[in-house]
Amino acid sequence: MKSVFQKVVFHPFLRAWYTLLFILLIHTIAFSQVKLILDTDMCGDMDDVGALAILHAMANSGEVEILAVCFNEVHESGAAAIDAINTWYGRGNIPVGIYKGTLSSPDNSKYLDALMEFPHDLSKETAPSAMDVYRQSSIGTDGQLRDDHQCRFY
Repeated sequence: MKSVFQKVVFHPFLRAWYTLLFILLIHTIAFSQVKLILDTDMCGDMDDVGALAILHAMANSGEVEILAVCFNEVHESGAAAIDAINTWYGRGNIPVGIYKGTLSSPDNSKYLDALMEFPHDLSKETAPSAMDVYRQSSIGTDGQLRDDHQCRFY
């Protein structure tokens, strides 16, 4: 029988984020600062909120630069919730792109609606498409496409 600790630590969703953090750690060791774009389905599970919080902590220490966050779900509050999290961490200027299509079975989320209570200035209507954000965030200051030593997608 698994203990509560084992159930939490070895939960499948958390294992994915441990892997992400391990990859970021390896890249941080190899390169001075990882520039990344987070692709998230932040809806039913809290793991993506935790991952974004960890990325902000890593950005505070200079390990990563968050170039953008793209939301690949269609929840009405998704863009505002991500912007509220970014704003909470003092990075409300991070571009947030959203999927502009439709999904046959979109995810529900009560916590995304709750996050809209926090300061934000983005909504589903005003958020750009994820594809536009990917394109803009993938171009370096020289106008050229960033090579894979300059930008990571997670």
